[in-house]
Amino acid sequence: MQQMEQKKSTQKRNQLLAAALDVFSLYGFSGASLDEIAQLADMHKSNIFYYYENKESLYVEVLTTVLQKWLAP
Repeated sequence: MQQMEQKKSTQKRNQLLAAALDVFSLYGFSGASLDEIAQLADMHKSNIFYYYENKESLYVEVLTTVLQKWLAP
């Protein structure tokens, strides 16, 4: 049961990161809104704060994820 919840949480986090990447790519950090990210991720804005403290921490996670993919052998 706990493993299923963890898998679902990971899926939601990945869905959120994908939506954030799209929105940040289109509008940059300043132009991106958490409302738009939440809408694209098909979740409530309050759910973003379950995973991330604020917009900046979400942005840092997106950049870190992208850099890890680019730098992977």
